[in-house]
Amino acid sequence: MKTPLYYVHKQLKAKFTNFAGWIMPLQYSSIVEEVRAVREEAGVFDISHMGRILIQDPEGKLQFFTTNNLNKLSVGRVQYNLLPNERGGVKDDITVYMLSEGEFFLCVNAANRKKVVKWLSPHLKLRDVSENFVQIALQGPKSEEILSKFFPVSEIKYYRFKVFDGTIISRTGYTGEDGFEIYAPPEKGKELFSELIKLAKPCGLGARDVLRIEAGLPLYGNEISEEITPIEANLERFVD
Repeated sequence: MKTPLYYVHKQLKAKFTNFAGWIMPLQYSSIVEEVRAVREEAGVFDISHMGRILIQDPEGKLQFFTTNNLNKLSVGRVQYNLLPNERGGVKDDITVYMLSEGEFFLCVNAANRKKVVKWLSPHLKLRDVSENFVQIALQGPKSEEILSKFFPVSEIKYYRFKVFDGTIISRTGYTGEDGFEIYAPPEKGKELFSELIKLAKPCGLGARDVLRIEAGLPLYGNEISEEITPIEANLERFVD
């Protein structure tokens, strides 16, 4: 599968890799250069391969499927969470956005998207809206300065989000640096990515992996899986 930004990556002469069935940019220049850009200035990533699920949950049933306490969420906040299986292993690690009372937006791992939908759909009213968005991560110490040229993001605090005319922007990331994750309608997302690569270095999955390891962040299938519990993965702080 290809993301809506695939042909932009081709024009940038990206080196590609297959990840969870997606043809994704591994690197554009060198992984070391891309890592350094994120640590010192800013880098931009296409992460549209991730899954996105919209849940209507007025009865609060989603709480029964997560390890973290969703009752601590309020509108405009994001929460890192885990979906445990029957044995205490991890079906997926996710981020949960509270759009309104009883309405949640989930970002799930690409490889687990269908599994999560199958797991939750018998119990919750949900829609897989993955194809409705381009997902971009802008990461690094200059990310706020850059993104502020397009959206008023300076007031978005860590693990909070705002919605701008259908585009969700959260102050979250997977690099250990300050940054934002952007969920935009496909055409808007293409336009924004084309503008962002003029101001920040395009980065691939190779740099993203190095950055998340340096930051001590888990990758599903490596540090967490159906056979590894949150306690074994040193994620007990997300069991509440």
